Amino acid sequence: MPVDFDRAIPFMLQHAGSGKRMILGSVSTPCIFEERAVEVFDDRNAGSMGNAKTALIQRGSLPGIAIGSRVSIDGVEYDVRARPPVDEGALTRLFLKDVT
Repeated sequence: MPVDFDRAIPFMLQHAGSGKRMILGSVSTPCIFEERAVEVFDDRNAGSMGNAKTALIQRGSLPGIAIGSRVSIDGVEYDVRARPPVDEGALTRLFLKDVT
């Protein structure tokens, strides 16, 4: 029997990793939220440290999500700052920044 990925992906996102939900307006979807320390180097090999906050969601699960959208995860608000494609379009990784 073939796998129905439209049904399997939300289950995997809910039960893998953080088990959190992202909310955009009145719509919510399971997500994997990560916050990691990152070091970025320039062309002179000078580095700077920072935190990268990302969320992985099923593509199409939050209609209207775009760069600049305000989302909420566990009651904390973030703005979407980037949205590169991941896994041939089945998943979307969103880069987030804190709302200040």
